[in-house]
Amino acid sequence: MAGRGPGFLSVLATRQGYSVYPFSSSVVAAVLEHVDGIDSMEGGIHFTEEQPLPDSHFDAVVNARRAEIDASLARPQARE
Repeated sequence: MAGRGPGFLSVLATRQGYSVYPFSSSVVAAVLEHVDGIDSMEGGIHFTEEQPLPDSHFDAVVNARRAEIDASLARPQARE
């Protein structure tokens, strides 16, 4: 079955903690704009059990990434 489009989200667990990668630096920036204490890099959000990513922020990542993908799929594609 063909995919809907670009990658949606990746979650990684290590001994040091967890990371969420929504494949979008703009989603990371928008979600973490008003959050303190959560580490991030251009494409991911890093957190630990001691400082978890709040459920509402994880939901915001999912919703923002979904909206971003839906918007890209709604744009007319250039034909080759």
